[in-house]
Amino acid sequence: VGNGDVFSPEDAQALIEQTNCDHIAIGRGARGNPWIFRQVKAWLRQGQIPTPPSPEEKMATALRHLELKMAYAAGEERAVMEMRPHLAWYLKGLPEAAKIRARINKAQTLSAVREIFESCL
Repeated sequence: VGNGDVFSPEDAQALIEQTNCDHIAIGRGARGNPWIFRQVKAWLRQGQIPTPPSPEEKMATALRHLELKMAYAAGEERAVMEMRPHLAWYLKGLPEAAKIRARINKAQTLSAVREIFESCL
């Protein structure tokens, strides 16, 4: 199993070629980018990378991630606080990401995060 520094389909292919491994593990490359798995699969099987997620899809997925965290955390405020780094990873590469992150770092509720995201679209 090859592991380490897989942030793109090309990284996955390079790891396989360099190590001759049968499988790869993706860790940090999936933070805020759960689409990497389908992208790597498509690249390795068909030589094509699927269309990247839109900002709307990224934010919808981030909100769903937060909702799931709330179902398992002790309270909404704690879930929002613990999810702040994860929400920031979803925003990577979006216009004004730094400003959005600053606002999210002050949010304490799901509705506040949702409002921030909606104001950015």
